[in-house]
Amino acid sequence: MPKKPSGGKAAKPAEAEPTVTHGPCTCSCLDVTWERRMQTLSLFLAMTLIMDYFVLVSAALWFDILYFRVFLALVLAWQVLVDGNVQRRGGRPCAWARQLGCWKQLVNYFPSELVIEKPLDATKPHIIAAHPHG
Repeated sequence: MPKKPSGGKAAKPAEAEPTVTHGPCTCSCLDVTWERRMQTLSLFLAMTLIMDYFVLVSAALWFDILYFRVFLALVLAWQVLVDGNVQRRGGRPCAWARQLGCWKQLVNYFPSELVIEKPLDATKPHIIAAHPHG
């Protein structure tokens, strides 16, 4: 005879996760909201642009495409001689790039919460860290 859990009641079986049925296909991935799809697309495009940049620069340096080393030297000289004060100015703000909708989608893709346990003393230096694994 099977044992009953304490309290004298039989345990209920675990319920399966709900899935969406669309015709012959049963898949929970079909129940993704449009907002979440746009967030995923924004993340994909951002990561693709970053990877494309590194691949193109690496290929140009490796194969010396169109005198890329000369171009790179000119850009570095411009950054040092002409644009060397950019850190003190706070960067090169570009209003149209800051207002793109993809940034809002990326922020919503990675939800975060700021927990303030006690007020910070403004006279002391502080280290603020994020641990994304919970």
